[in-house]
Parts: sequence; structure tokens; C-alpha cells
Amino acid sequence: MVTRIATSVFLLLVVVGSSLAAGAFRFPSDRITPIEWAIYLAEVKALPGVQIKESNQQTTITQAKPNAVIYSFTTAKNPAHPGVVIREIVKRDDGYYVERKGHYGGDALEFDRWWHAFDALDEKLKSELNKKPK
Repeated sequence: MVTRIATSVFLLLVVVGSSLAAGAFRFPSDRITPIEWAIYLAEVKALPGVQIKESNQQTTITQAKPNAVIYSFTTAKNPAHPGVVIREIVKRDDGYYVERKGHYGGDALEFDRWWHAFDALDEKLKSELNKKPK
């Protein structure tokens, strides 16, 4: 019985760990429940070596390794709540890119507005990363 429980816990950790791997989509669809949002926030906060910055509209969690990933979770004061935008910096042969994924549980139009608030930030980040050294 103890072995069966230990095996179940191990398998759960493997599944959760692999779902948080860089580039992975955490949930099977864009739409999530408030409970899934809260669980995801707790999982990301528990990742080793993350930096957490909280503001009025969002909680930003930055993970530097193994890949640079920026998680932005809405707060209750954000009209797009509950939502999360995940931005991963990836290196390809022709330069750096910002790949974006997201999940929302509230109003789709508010989430879409919030999603596009990252457009200029991502372009600036990409531009800075791809500057040629002088």
C-alpha cells in the first residue's frame, strides 16, 4: 500500500514537472477555472530560483533557468482576472524570439486586451536581444 501511494505521488510530480517544463502548455485549452489558475500560480511560485514581483494589476514571476520565462498572473484588480500570460525567450539560428502562451478564466475580450498589452514589450525585448555587438 505504501509503495502504491509513493508510486502515485512520484507519477504526479513527474506529470506536474513536465507540464511546467519550458515550452509546455500547462492546460489542454486556453480556458481555465479560477481553481486551476490558483494552482498554477502556486506551482510557478514554488519553482526553484524564481523572482516574484507583485503590483496592483499582476504578479510577475521570472524564471532564469533552464530557459528565461516570464509568467504574468492577473490580480483580482485586473479586469482580465483570472488569467496568465507566459512569455518564453527562445534562441533560434536567426536570433532571439519571445514565444507567448496564455490561459484565461474570465472575460475573453478583457484577456485579449491584456494579452496585447505585452506586444510592445515583447518587440522591445526581442530587439534588445538581437542587437549586434559593436
